[in-house]
Amino acid sequence: MSERFCALITGSTDGIGKEAARLLYREGHCVILHGKSESKVLKTEKEIKNSVKGEGDLYRVVADFEKLNEVEKMANTVKKEFPKLNVLVNNAGVFRKKRIITTDGFESTFQINYLAHFLLVLKLLDLLVENAPSWIINVSSMVHASFYDRHNIQGEKGYDGYEAYSVSKLLNVLFTYKLHRILKDNKDVHVYAVHPGVINTKLLIEGWGPVGSPPEVGARNILSPILSDELKDKSGIYLENGIPVKSKPITYREDEQDFLWNLTIKLLEKRGFKITQGG
Repeated sequence: MSERFCALITGSTDGIGKEAARLLYREGHCVILHGKSESKVLKTEKEIKNSVKGEGDLYRVVADFEKLNEVEKMANTVKKEFPKLNVLVNNAGVFRKKRIITTDGFESTFQINYLAHFLLVLKLLDLLVENAPSWIINVSSMVHASFYDRHNIQGEKGYDGYEAYSVSKLLNVLFTYKLHRILKDNKDVHVYAVHPGVINTKLLIEGWGPVGSPPEVGARNILSPILSDELKDKSGIYLENGIPVKSKPITYREDEQDFLWNLTIKLLEKRGFKITQGG
């Protein structure tokens, strides 16, 4: 994409997110860096500016995704300080071997990988619609689950770190397809779920070891919807390594998409968050 745009990349203080930010900054775009602490985001900003000659702009926002009120505050900051937002890359994620409950009362993998991004998207959706054409990129994984227990989404009946991660990535795909259905009459807002490849991120190394490709490869893959002329006008698709492929059969079931959407809205509203978008 040659026209200058503004992108918010969650989890951009290391790994794939940082390399994606570096790439867009180098190519002259506006990039909003996100991290869980001001010190980490500031360090990343300095590192990117010192490592590449960029024509773009770098800005900073901070939110700990284990605290949903911080996610909402971050969204409000973006709407107030960045009237132009064209790209939202929902990249932040964790792999937790043990079940941890956040201060909001949710299992942390479920909250960080899925719920916080759901809230962020809905809080920023009006801004993305106003600035269309726009792109929402939800980072999933090729290991997204082929099944999940509706009564054990957060490991209530038994927790396994790999299963929790796999289910969270399934939820990201279901959310992507449901959001695409909601936005079907708005042809200028594009939604994708992407698998970045097997990449040597901190998450991969902690969970499985250094068995992947460099983060730069993953960065290009998650940005493929906006870097590729063949993909940038599509929507509601799943990509692996920048190539459209079929996700697991369960992801195409509209009843599962609707169940997850309605459940998520209820969970957020019970915590006092006002949700105005939806189908």
